[in-house]
Amino acid sequence: MSKKSRKIKAMTEDLKKPLSWQFSEHEAKKRDWRWYAIAGAIGLGLVIWGMLSHNFMFSLIIVLAAFVIYSLDHLEPLVVKVSLKKDGLHINDRIYEYRKFRGFYIIYKPELGVKNLYMEFTGASPRFSIPLEKMNPILVRDHLNKYLEEDLDKVDQPLSEGLAKLLQF
Repeated sequence: MSKKSRKIKAMTEDLKKPLSWQFSEHEAKKRDWRWYAIAGAIGLGLVIWGMLSHNFMFSLIIVLAAFVIYSLDHLEPLVVKVSLKKDGLHINDRIYEYRKFRGFYIIYKPELGVKNLYMEFTGASPRFSIPLEKMNPILVRDHLNKYLEEDLDKVDQPLSEGLAKLLQF
């Protein structure tokens, strides 16, 4: 058997196995005191503005957001286990059947640090953003194309994720 034939056979065998990998729930950020000082000043300004404009709910949301950001900074991220199997997407102990998804797309730009699988639900539910880590995106695409339609129009990560990365959230 030639080297090329062995390689093709190995890739074919890989497609029959469920694809599995894991990633951290959130990226642990190393922020210095300046980031907290700037974010605190902006947050305090927004809270004061909300109070002066009698928009107390807005002020409460800003305080809660600050609490969540601060809490996440001081928690160890959980490890999330992902598997793509015949019956659906497995995330830790939950199974999401493929029929619940409208489609998927993969943004793979390692030079920008973006290697994500995006799964879009049918209806108004938010999308899943799943880091691929060291998983081969071609194997993921080949597996998911058996069950879902790939959205080839999407070539960049969502604006919300780009802004979160820029602002270090």
